[in-house]
Formats: sequence, C-alpha cells, structure tokens
Amino acid sequence: MFTNQLTSPQTLTSNASKGALSMFDYVMYGADGKPEEAKLNPDGNLSVSKGSQVVVTVVTDQPVTFTYGQAFQASPSG
Repeated sequence: MFTNQLTSPQTLTSNASKGALSMFDYVMYGADGKPEEAKLNPDGNLSVSKGSQVVVTVVTDQPVTFTYGQAFQASPSG
C-alpha cells in the first residue's frame, strides 16, 4: 500500500508492461477512506491524489517494480 503524504497529486512509477507480461491491479482510496478507482492490468504509472492510498497486487509471474520518493509512505497491506 502506498500513501501520498503531500498536498498535491504525485506519480507512483512502475515498470509494468503488457508486452513484458508484468502487470498489476489496483484500488485507490481517497483521503476519506472511500474507494475512488479500481483498474485491472494498467500499464506504467499511477497519479495518486493528495492524501490518497493505493493498494496494488501483482497479477503476473513477472515482478513489477514500483519507484517512489519521499512523497509516499509504503507499507504492507493486509
């Protein structure tokens, strides 16, 4: 789970690619904890609104690497 700690939207970068068969699903929750968006098998990057959380699940055998800066707090979900 990644939480945007800043007061502006931030980009969560990934190397996900349908061509490389490395994909993930996600659900994004707003600062109020309500679901905002869910997508299956997106490519690339996510824009995460201020205060929002995104839960990602890798759905392929190939790993997906997420790159983020100090704007995000990363923690295991579960």
